[in-house]
Amino acid sequence: SQSEVGCLTAITFDGERLWQNGTPDPWAYLLTNDVGVQINDVDGDGTNEVVFCRDFEIVVAEGATGKTKFTAPTPKSQPEPGRAPRFPRILGDCLMFADLSGAGARRDLLIKDRYRNLWAYNHRLEPLWTLPLNTGHYGFPCDLNRDGREEIAIGYSMVSPDGEILW
Repeated sequence: SQSEVGCLTAITFDGERLWQNGTPDPWAYLLTNDVGVQINDVDGDGTNEVVFCRDFEIVVAEGATGKTKFTAPTPKSQPEPGRAPRFPRILGDCLMFADLSGAGARRDLLIKDRYRNLWAYNHRLEPLWTLPLNTGHYGFPCDLNRDGREEIAIGYSMVSPDGEILW
């Protein structure tokens, strides 16, 4: 329950390695939880970036080269009743993209801890809001009210683009 991206390797369909970020760990072969990594055109330039969490940072890297474009610290860990946080910042249990701003593309980033908190960032990784709730595993963005901004179905809740629980 405390894992993060250790190594990313981009390969062609023919098996040619394009780039590698991190060091492979032969002992890290079992994965039983969500890990913070996604591919998305974050900046809207028509090419995909690889977005991942490692070493308490959110990293946005060029998809073609793996070169880091920009980073931001992961959110600070929130205390749980009767338990001190294991780390000062979250590892990044899951990443998902949504159109919270109404830009017409899913470029806003949502990140969660294991099960208790959800954070939203814009496409420049500037914080938008934080919400404590039962997150479950992976949210689903959808524009329920057709206003051009996506709500998030996550855990047992529907969350507005502004971070308010609708139901």
